[in-house]
Amino acid sequence: IYLVTLIRLVLFPLTIYFLLSFIIKDRLVLNTLAILFGMPAASLTVILAEQNNANSNLASIYVFFQMIMSLISLPVLYLLF
Repeated sequence: IYLVTLIRLVLFPLTIYFLLSFIIKDRLVLNTLAILFGMPAASLTVILAEQNNANSNLASIYVFFQMIMSLISLPVLYLLF
């Protein structure tokens, strides 16, 4: 869960920012896209896990953990961009 959260909340936004900085010249659009990619997983993850007979407990832990970690990562991303 920790590695997935690190990738989802930190590495995705940094990668998107770096890759799209060559294409998108408007800083507001670029920063918005990078921060959007740093958002935590939606609660729909748990609903889909329940409907598909997957481990919904693990999905809810994943969503909860990402929400808590995004309280730290989103302000940091905002300061970086």
